Amino acid sequence: MLIDLSRIKSGFSDKLRAITFFIALSKFKKIKYFQIYEKKNYQCPFKFVDFCKVKKIKIYKIKKNIIDKNKIIFTSYNSEINQKNCHSANKYSSTVNNKELLIEWKNSYKKIYPNNFLQKKIDKINLPKNFISVHIRSTDRVLNVKNMIRDIQLKDMILDFQLRKFSEVVVNFLRKYSKCKNIYISSDQEKLKYEVIKQLQKENYNTFFNKCEFKNTNYRKTNGKDFLIDLFCLSKSKIVFSTVGGGVSYTAHLLSGGKSSVVNWLDEFNRYYALRVIVLSIYYLKKFKKRLLSF
Repeated sequence: MLIDLSRIKSGFSDKLRAITFFIALSKFKKIKYFQIYEKKNYQCPFKFVDFCKVKKIKIYKIKKNIIDKNKIIFTSYNSEINQKNCHSANKYSSTVNNKELLIEWKNSYKKIYPNNFLQKKIDKINLPKNFISVHIRSTDRVLNVKNMIRDIQLKDMILDFQLRKFSEVVVNFLRKYSKCKNIYISSDQEKLKYEVIKQLQKENYNTFFNKCEFKNTNYRKTNGKDFLIDLFCLSKSKIVFSTVGGGVSYTAHLLSGGKSSVVNWLDEFNRYYALRVIVLSIYYLKKFKKRLLSF
């Protein structure tokens, strides 16, 4: 089966949604191999085929796209896991039930695993059997007050000064939901990551983390290898505590087969909750305006 990822210009989570659709479809169509054509892009400067594998399916990387009018095309705008996209992408609806396909789409994440190179890196972290994790998201999810209205593009976004306060409240945040003292820390911002680690160690937490290579000149501050190490480690934890939620923490939840729950700090009722309401209000107003202008 041919998988064309070239039209997905967004991040890895969107690519993974497309790939997992085909994994789900393979269960019904008895497909044993994939041909994957993909390109690196601004938001995802690495390829799935370079670091990941799929259980019981052989993957062949192709360098040139194959023209096929019958192939299923996913973009950054039609890959969300829901009944509508499942129905529109399923070209075998006469033989493959869409409700069953949607269930399998969500379950298919469990079949993705890191290649040997990546697994060796993960093994070196020496994660315990039982642990929780913190995912600190910055880059495209952070706003400043000056450009707040203009820059709100997603509903899960956080103010810069609010994010800087996270290290001060992280211990109480964790204690509210778990007594576990083993914790994995993941972040795309170097300074904040080590501030949180320092704070947790003061409170006698056993901290685990990948020694990422940060490049502050890039849009994505970590490379593909480090991003995926974090993602697979998050998926093995009992709870993923996230600053803003979004695609990464939800993808970790799906990779775990639903075993890992997600707790979003942005949704906590605290002194910053009013900011959450303001961001959501602006987001939905912009969305409504866009739809109104499209008529």
